[in-house]
Amino acid sequence: MASHPQTPRPVGPTEQSRPGGDRGHPAWAIVLLSAFACSVLVICGVTSPACAADAVVEVGPGASEWLKADVVKRLVQLELSDVDIPEPFEARTRETLRSVYVRVRVAEGSLWVQLWDRGELEGERRVAIQEERHLLPRRVALIAAELARRLAARRVALAVRAQRLASREAKLLRDRRYEWQGTVPSIGGGARVASLGTGDAWLMGTQLHGRVRFGQGPQLSIGLAALTGPTPGVVGAGATQWLEMSVQPAYSWRIHEKSALSVGADVAAAAVHLTGVRAVDGILGQQQTWSSRALLVSAFQYRLSRSSTLEISPELGVVLRRMQVASESGPTSRLGGLWIGLCAGIDLAAF
Repeated sequence: MASHPQTPRPVGPTEQSRPGGDRGHPAWAIVLLSAFACSVLVICGVTSPACAADAVVEVGPGASEWLKADVVKRLVQLELSDVDIPEPFEARTRETLRSVYVRVRVAEGSLWVQLWDRGELEGERRVAIQEERHLLPRRVALIAAELARRLAARRVALAVRAQRLASREAKLLRDRRYEWQGTVPSIGGGARVASLGTGDAWLMGTQLHGRVRFGQGPQLSIGLAALTGPTPGVVGAGATQWLEMSVQPAYSWRIHEKSALSVGADVAAAAVHLTGVRAVDGILGQQQTWSSRALLVSAFQYRLSRSSTLEISPELGVVLRRMQVASESGPTSRLGGLWIGLCAGIDLAAF
């Protein structure tokens, strides 16, 4: 039996295949996405540097005799198409209006190309009319591009400088906390060495202090110190232990951005223990006594961070109460007299 060719059945719209599958209407999706992106940019106020290609180009009446205005405008905008002129750093506006203005005029027998921005002349260059006329539009466009690049470079340099100044001002504002506006407490500690008399006793140890600063200058400190060392001024004596409590009013001056100098008085009372002695203050078998001192203290302070300060303090003063000490094998000696010391430590402000 002969077979008859079958007539192909038309395919309906619902059975017709689409490239990439059934994805609806991609054109509508692109339109919606574009509208959404534009709305986000408008809401967020995103701005970019002003493009010099949007510059307004004006060819003056005298210059139109030498140049074709439409050719000059097209060449200038073509040359400026890749030049972005940043907004002035001080301009805190989000306006997007064109502000670059290129003007070509005739003066003193020559063509002058001027670049204006925001109503201010930013630069101008001279073009000799003696050049071949067909080269003048190209020459004008190149000069306009050069002026625009120079303006962009100046804007970038000014912006960098302004940002540095702003960062420095912000840092200075943060560092003003170093000036201790108001009453600010602090604690600290360090190492200390001292000499009693002309080498009668050498003491070294540690100290702790609590301090309150009243504004930028006055301060008051209360300290504790534990010092010990040999007693070469008493023949046959052992070590001397010096435990003291001190009060130090002072006044500080800021001498640099990170450093200050303070001067004050330091008065202390101490409990003293001596070993290897026969008598102290005329009492046989006694090894403990007390003493006091008064010092003139100057401290150099260098700020390491917002709250920590390095302090180095030389001390000069006198022992107010001398101690009579008799060793097992030597005569009676008097400990005291001149006090020379040095202290170095860290102060931590509580703010």
